[in-house]
Amino acid sequence: MHSRENELMSRSSEVHLEITGKSAHIAKREAGIDALEAGFALYSALRELEASFPKDVRRILNFGRMESGTVLNAVSGFTRIDGTMRVYQDDVFEKIQSGIRDRAAMIDRKYGTHTKVGFTEGYYAVMNPPELYRRVKAILDFAELSEPVLPTEDFSWYQRYVPGVFFFLGLGDVPPLHADTFTFDESILIKGADFFTSLAERF
Repeated sequence: MHSRENELMSRSSEVHLEITGKSAHIAKREAGIDALEAGFALYSALRELEASFPKDVRRILNFGRMESGTVLNAVSGFTRIDGTMRVYQDDVFEKIQSGIRDRAAMIDRKYGTHTKVGFTEGYYAVMNPPELYRRVKAILDFAELSEPVLPTEDFSWYQRYVPGVFFFLGLGDVPPLHADTFTFDESILIKGADFFTSLAERF
């Protein structure tokens, strides 16, 4: 069993950016508004936004998908960029969201584009309350993680209403969770059940 107090798993949100420009034949590019060029500029600005936070502020703002244009000899009239943000503190989450909107507006002013910024609700960070965590730690022994992890977990929704402590049940050297080859020795579930039974009895 593994856990840690305070930040354990990150808060997440998908980021969707839709940049609308104006398509025009490449021979008359001055008649268009290049959504591809604006997309590159916005991508660069958002990479700079992420880098602007201090190193000790754990966060990710990364984009894995970008689509633009329809043909090679026309100015792109539309660009879509999709990515994700992950943080641990709500105030950092809000600052990054605000920063994304500000930079999108800045790019629109510069290039004449219109950018629609969208975020999914996502999951909150899994935060183990220090007092409750230490109380559990005093009752049962388990390994402590030195750093939080970036995956997200919907257990965080319970913690918005009821104080709770989240644990990892170690599976050993197995394929990643979402791999099509994922498997594990189910006998480990007995260890997890025994842990929570003991916790309930002694709490």
